[in-house]
Amino acid sequence: MPRKLDYPLTTIEKALLSANIAYGLGNTFTKEKFALKLNKKISGHFNTLVASIAKFNLLKTKKNQIIITDLMKNIRLSYSEEEKKKYLQESFLKVPLYKKLWQNYETKKIPTEILEKILVKEYDVPSTIATKIKNNFLADLKFLQLNFPSPTPEKNQKNHEPINTTYSVHIKGPNLNFEMEIKNQQDLKIVEMILERIKS
Repeated sequence: MPRKLDYPLTTIEKALLSANIAYGLGNTFTKEKFALKLNKKISGHFNTLVASIAKFNLLKTKKNQIIITDLMKNIRLSYSEEEKKKYLQESFLKVPLYKKLWQNYETKKIPTEILEKILVKEYDVPSTIATKIKNNFLADLKFLQLNFPSPTPEKNQKNHEPINTTYSVHIKGPNLNFEMEIKNQQDLKIVEMILERIKS
């Protein structure tokens, strides 16, 4: 039994292009009608395309029928580019693999130079298509203008004490208990005077 893939084999930009064509066919239509509109034949390639679009939750299938999703309708009927972008990001994160990657690298830089190996080793992506999945994923990030957040300075310093930039001196002895924070040259001279007095 073939493995069920949890990621699309196309980019969200190409999936959206085909989904926009499908949108003009009405809420529900047959695969044959969609294939005809795309000027394609019903084939393995066509079925892969439909399955990929469905991974982004832009379309869904039921037997021989294709149905426009509410998410696709929201994208088409967005009042602004910002609203449309929000729905497209939602579509992107409908892909289980992409959502896992986003969550795992939410606060650290994604290692693009070894991402292909990570996909194979940690996410069970077949090595034969790992390069394609990597390229699609990175292309989608660029298309959606999504960037993995970098850790903020607050997060980086959360468990560290603030850097101390001042000095303090505590001199204790017979009839002397002197403590002072050195902030400038004048404070340093006072400390030197105390030390000279101890020497004499």
